[in-house]
Amino acid sequence: MHRLRVRVVGLLMAMVFVASAAAQTITGSLVGSVVDPSGAAVANAEVSVLQVATGATRTVQTNEQGDFLVGSLQPGEYEVTVSASGLKTLRRTGVRLSAQETLALGRLATEIGTVSDQVTVSCWVAPAGPLG
Repeated sequence: MHRLRVRVVGLLMAMVFVASAAAQTITGSLVGSVVDPSGAAVANAEVSVLQVATGATRTVQTNEQGDFLVGSLQPGEYEVTVSASGLKTLRRTGVRLSAQETLALGRLATEIGTVSDQVTVSCWVAPAGPLG
């Protein structure tokens, strides 16, 4: 009887461990909005997210308010590209996403031009350490 109880308790503990491990989120999300030079929302803009380390790309469309969400992304460095008819392609590089993070990219302001024209915005974060 004692052996059966030990096995049952061990099995229950294993199930709890597996369930808690499965519940942990290791992905993150990028959110933002796309606006034109006047500040108006750009609906149906194409937002592509490239993970630099793997080359994996995800593409979404902005909604009627110009908002977008790209979820279930692995932590790492990303390049975000926005394109829409009649506007220059906007590229933001150096976007670093952590696990369990919802990173707000804010308002991505496009410029009037053709899709073949590009505007590149690079992000850089200073390494932590003592100053001086």
